[in-house]
Amino acid sequence: MIPPLLKRIVRVIAFSPARIVIEFEDGRVVMADLTEVINRGGVFEKFRDERFFKRVRVGNGGRSIVWPHGIDFCADAFYLGQANVGDSVAVTNSFGARIFVPAAEVVAA
Repeated sequence: MIPPLLKRIVRVIAFSPARIVIEFEDGRVVMADLTEVINRGGVFEKFRDERFFKRVRVGNGGRSIVWPHGIDFCADAFYLGQANVGDSVAVTNSFGARIFVPAAEVVAA
């Protein structure tokens, strides 16, 4: 059983180059801008290929998002500490992704 603080992802969509929209089981939706992560290079250099980036999927029973070749991020890194609705500044998480609540038109995409 997963403790109540550990949220599950139910859907992830590559919305635009370097951005993903993540929906959690409790209905919370956030957008993550991975531009700074990509700019670090290394394994994240693969994200520059839009076809590769769009291959993101929900992994590990909703506890992560994954891409081919073993690239993954934990769900908690996107859920905890994201900006509140109405905030004009995104929160930067532990690995450099900018996390914010997207506009309604993004969620509907």
